[in-house]
Amino acid sequence: MKINKIKDIDWKQGNKRFFTSDLHLMHQNIIKYCNRPFIDANEMTSVLVKNWNEKVGIDDDVYIAGDLTLLGDENANKLRSVMKRLKGKKHLIYGNHDRIKPYRYINDLYIESVHCPYLRLDNGWIIIHDPVLAVACPKDSIIIAGHVHNLHGKMIPNELNLNIFNVGVDVWNFTPVSEEELIGLIK
Repeated sequence: MKINKIKDIDWKQGNKRFFTSDLHLMHQNIIKYCNRPFIDANEMTSVLVKNWNEKVGIDDDVYIAGDLTLLGDENANKLRSVMKRLKGKKHLIYGNHDRIKPYRYINDLYIESVHCPYLRLDNGWIIIHDPVLAVACPKDSIIIAGHVHNLHGKMIPNELNLNIFNVGVDVWNFTPVSEEELIGLIK
């Protein structure tokens, strides 16, 4: 399988880049599935927003490697107020639970860009939701992924000689991870 290049994002100097995945905003059952330490979906969503905004600046770019929410088009308005509160310029790479139509994310939900199945950054890093897609990536690639929640740590083991980072909130204390933090893991 070959992944066709969709679009490279040009990064403006001075902005920081952050990565996250599997927020599952307003999703009650994810608390039980992933053993998240929250009473309910409202508390979880509030903590995710608070953690995000303590780390991300207004002009920073945040790449969401899928599963922003399980809500569909019929409930997109519920997500609107949450997304408006999140700092930064948000870019979504579709995950298996992202059900809202791409134009709604962009027009109604404060998302700058939507990509499927991947996004390649100007530094060569590839952002995907499911790390299984890494088999189609060039050797020695740096892959940013999610999907696996807390099944793996911050690095996803593989036999492909790829650096696959798990940026899911379940392994990053429910906070986006910076590009600098990921570079620190490489070294």
